Amino acid sequence: MNFSDNLFNNEENSSIGNQELTLKVKACKEYISSGQAFTYLENIEEVIQLCLEYDYIEDGFFLADAALQIAPYNSELWYSKGIFLNSLFAFDEALKCFDKAFSLNPSDSEILINKSIAEENLGMIEDSIESLKKSLVFDPNNEEALFSIATIYEKQEQFELAIHYFLKALNIDKEYSDAWYELGYCYESTDQLDLSLNCYDHYIEIEPYSSSGWYNKGIVLTRLNDYEKAIDSFELALAIDDNLTNAWFNCGIAYANINRLKDAYKAFKRVLELDPKDDLNLLNLAKICEDLDYIDKAIEYYYRTLKLNSSYYEAFLGRGNCFMKKGIEGLAKKDFNKALLLKHNFNTSWNDGKSDWVLKSFKIILKNKKLVSKDSSNFNAWFALAQGYLKVGNWKDGLEAYKQCLLLQPNFPEALYGKAVTEFYLRFIDDAINDLKISFLIDPNLKDHFNLDFPNIIQSGLFRKLFGNR
Repeated sequence: MNFSDNLFNNEENSSIGNQELTLKVKACKEYISSGQAFTYLENIEEVIQLCLEYDYIEDGFFLADAALQIAPYNSELWYSKGIFLNSLFAFDEALKCFDKAFSLNPSDSEILINKSIAEENLGMIEDSIESLKKSLVFDPNNEEALFSIATIYEKQEQFELAIHYFLKALNIDKEYSDAWYELGYCYESTDQLDLSLNCYDHYIEIEPYSSSGWYNKGIVLTRLNDYEKAIDSFELALAIDDNLTNAWFNCGIAYANINRLKDAYKAFKRVLELDPKDDLNLLNLAKICEDLDYIDKAIEYYYRTLKLNSSYYEAFLGRGNCFMKKGIEGLAKKDFNKALLLKHNFNTSWNDGKSDWVLKSFKIILKNKKLVSKDSSNFNAWFALAQGYLKVGNWKDGLEAYKQCLLLQPNFPEALYGKAVTEFYLRFIDDAINDLKISFLIDPNLKDHFNLDFPNIIQSGLFRKLFGNR
């Protein structure tokens, strides 16, 4: 069987085309099927290297496996087979190939570097690091090995160790752009923002058309509250890749922080085009519309936010505030009620911090029910009973107990406050708001208590409107 000599005499393999490589693979398979693999082993090895270079994974694996049938002590073939298996996610088998390759050539650092990839993917993290460190014994200045050690530590969130190895890699190759990029991330993750910014600057000098480099620089500048420069970075990222959703989103945040609300609106609208189901973006878009006094649009976006994620208390507060601006007080109060119930933090008022608090609450309820049955004028027992009911979510009985407290002491602010909470749960919204207002008038310190029970509600525009702080 004769094959063209020209097929395997191409000295410019770096410029080989897919069609030519496909022909070479086909020829090698024919050598193997015709029993001439030994004769043409050198050609097969050449094509295996080309398969590695051009990601012909399945073909490369087939050729390497076949070549090993006639050259089982060839370290390079075992090594190549291991790389193909790594690419096929067959990490157990890849590890065996790398072990075999290293046993035949126990000073090849590249074998150990690729072995570490299989080990990492098998969850053998310490073994992976050990393989990489062992490779440095044979090649102390191998920046790839240092970088790989660093990235493993980075994934494990051992950032200080990662930083140490990234710096060692950069000490060998100051133009190692990926190392600058990852080092920037590590510094950012450890709140060393100035150092992070310096790393991204180095990275961008090497890779000026990297949208992710400009984007990450923008994130760090945002964290440094340097919104103008952050916007410049985000805009450069978007000039490179106009579809970079996160850059539009964070650019919108930066615009909003310097009161460029119309630009923020445009940025969030662009995110909406790219990702219509991003609920956080819809929430931000609604807030911007509210700030711009686009009330109907704001209400629409709040509705869309809540349709995707009904747990956003801010959306209920914002929509309620818009309803108040339109004079629809009933709907505003309903939204306030929903926001309150989402934010109620039982652990502040009622929970004593112990795991058996529910059982204790039931014991308190039983104890105080007996006390009030014997003496219906026992205010302290009624109040303890009401708190017990509130603690276990028995709103109806809790409300009746608070009413009894207020029959005995009509202006007791804590009872009015507790009654308001139960009324919110029972959807007696007007009564709840009225009782809450009175409790605040009698004891202004209850606002602090309210802020603990319902975090972030008191700062909302809707709260100020409903409670007269306009």
